[in-house]
Amino acid sequence: MNQDQTKELLLRLEPNAPSFELLFTGKSSKKVNGLYKPETREILLHNRNFVSDEELIYTAIHEFAHHLHFCSDQRPTTIRSHTSVYWSLFHRLLKKAEDNGIYRNVFRTEPEFLELTRHIEQDFLQSNGQMMKDFGQALLLAVQLCSKYHVRFEDYMDRILCIPRTTAKTVMASFAQDVTPDFGYDHLKLMTGVKDPEIRREMELKRKEGYSPEMLRQELHGDPIPGPFVTGKNPDPDSLAKQVLERNREALQKKIADYTKKLEVVEARLQQFSKAIVP
Repeated sequence: MNQDQTKELLLRLEPNAPSFELLFTGKSSKKVNGLYKPETREILLHNRNFVSDEELIYTAIHEFAHHLHFCSDQRPTTIRSHTSVYWSLFHRLLKKAEDNGIYRNVFRTEPEFLELTRHIEQDFLQSNGQMMKDFGQALLLAVQLCSKYHVRFEDYMDRILCIPRTTAKTVMASFAQDVTPDFGYDHLKLMTGVKDPEIRREMELKRKEGYSPEMLRQELHGDPIPGPFVTGKNPDPDSLAKQVLERNREALQKKIADYTKKLEVVEARLQQFSKAIVP
């Protein structure tokens, strides 16, 4: 597969993608398989790293997701580019590629992976989820007993069971809301934050269809796919670099302001101690 064919496959995933260049470097790299340059909208693939087309396509989609992310209205505001928005976009592109026969998911096609996945899901995730949900039912009984004996449930959590209150809250809510336990504790925790039962059921159906947690989180935030995309000519590199520096400056200024307030509080308390020990 050459670079033109690879670019054609990417455009099948997102025909309205802003213009970009995709180049094979003709090299191998021990550090990365590919990279994206937002200043020039270039996807570079170290094609000598790959032993199969699936590996190449996977990396191409990974970098293509960076391109779409940087060209969207949800583009990264700091140097950190692998955000939850990015992973949601990347996973969506992979799913679309699988559904359209562009990419073969080895996890869902190779018998060894299928058997291991079945083992993990049934013997660990489902068991863990059901156990934590049953745990929530037991804690609700503890709430009743605490009320009966006029003692604090939080005290029971803190000093007797010695478990975080947030954990207790999550597992009790998972039982009360009847969250599907099939996907383990982390899924229970995500779904207990969804108060609308209809939306929760919709999210659980999508989880069964293969949606990743990042995809579900973006759905719940109401904007699963970044957009609209910024079209037109490639941006000026100096302009982009300036924007990134300005965003970093704003973030640093905010941190400095926060730490300055904390320092003022500490200084005030130190002055109080100094006055207290003056003879």
